[in-house]
Parts: sequence; C-alpha cells; structure tokens
Amino acid sequence: HEIRFRKRTPYIESRIQAVIDAGFVPILTRILVECSESFDKNLDVLDPCVRTVRNLMAGTFEQTEMIVEQKDTIIPLMLPILEIEEKKFNSIRHNWKLKSILTDIHWIIGEIVRHSDQIEFLLDNKIMPAIVNRFGLGRPYGNEELFEAARTIDKFIFCGSFPQIVQILDGDDCIKYLFNVLDESLDDYCIMKDSNVIRFIINIIKNLLIKHKKNQHKKKQRKLAEKLTPARPTLDFWSLAGIAW
Repeated sequence: HEIRFRKRTPYIESRIQAVIDAGFVPILTRILVECSESFDKNLDVLDPCVRTVRNLMAGTFEQTEMIVEQKDTIIPLMLPILEIEEKKFNSIRHNWKLKSILTDIHWIIGEIVRHSDQIEFLLDNKIMPAIVNRFGLGRPYGNEELFEAARTIDKFIFCGSFPQIVQILDGDDCIKYLFNVLDESLDDYCIMKDSNVIRFIINIIKNLLIKHKKNQHKKKQRKLAEKLTPARPTLDFWSLAGIAW
C-alpha cells in the first residue's frame, strides 16, 4: 500500500514498524541486490522495491535509521541506475518505470543527506556527483525527477560542510547546470509547472553564497589568530648544544 505522499501519522509509523519488526528489511535488501545486477530487465520488481524503501524511510527518525544501516548494500546499487546513458535509457521499453525508480532514488538520497554523518559516505560512493550530473540533463528526464534532484541538492548544500560542498562544485558543472535548468524553467510555458524547481535552485544558490561567506570569515579568523599568536623562538642545534654544555 503506497503511503509516500501522505502526511506522517502514528498509524503510518506503526505500520512501518510492523514491517521492520517482521524482518522484511534484509529480505528487501537481498531482492534489490539480485535485481540490480541487470536492472533494465528487472524493472517490474525493482520499481516496487525501491518504492518500498522510500515508504519505509517516511517514518520516524529511528525507523529511517534502520534503512540507513543498510546503506553499504543499498546505496552502491543506485549508482549504475543514476549513471545510465541516454541511449540505453531511451532503448528501454518501459522507461517510465525507470523514471519512477530514479525519482524515488533521488528522494531516498535526499532523506539520507539529512543525516549529516552520512554525507561523506555518499560522496565516497560518487552518489552526489551522479545526482548533480543527472540534474544537468534537465527536463527530458521528467519534471518529477528534476524536482527531486533539485530538492536533494538543496538538502546537500544546506547540511554539508564547505569542504564537502566543494567536492561537487569541482569544474563548475553544478553551477552551470543550475543556471541552465533555471533558464529553461523561466520559459513562459514552464514557469508555473516548475515553480518548485525554481524555488529550490534559488535556495541552492543562496545557501552556496552563505556557506562561502562563512568559509571566508573562518579563513580570516584563522589568519588573524596566526598573526596574534606570538612566534616561538627557535634554537638551532649549536645553540641547544651550548645550553646543554
């Protein structure tokens, strides 16, 4: 039963807990592993499995942690799907299912990003750069996926440290993608449809500037502290030998 767009309630949380208590999460993880090896041929199974992961993560913080604990297995499986080439994407017969899977993957990563201690893991597994690259593809891959990708990047910029953020800004591709998508979204036909995407992009740019300003302030404080700290006198070997003598 799909609950992903419903407001979280104690009733929904109790249903999620019942699924977790039944030991379903390890079984779900095993199915995901088996399906992901040739994901383009297993979309009928992969789609509801990824949707289930999303629904389970819609619970309490503790319930979300149960899914996050499976990250070593689940997250690496998502990378080949995120990095699918356009030609292969278009050759898949029911690629609307793949669009649904990609949208859910973006949502799942966005929730994991909220756990700041997991951001380094996502970077090490090249998940965030892959999401930025898919976001750069723009509207051809669907408005819903574009929305979730923008939302995930927004959360990453807000929750990540400046050194972590710099890792996805390498080469300025992220900034270029933001302005390209923003330019497309400001078209008269799309502005109302993409209002949430526009809002997220503006928020991303705003938070980037805030994080940059804070980082510059920290640099100035460090330099000032270094100037104010009296230098320790250094003694060469012969001076030390003379003192010892």
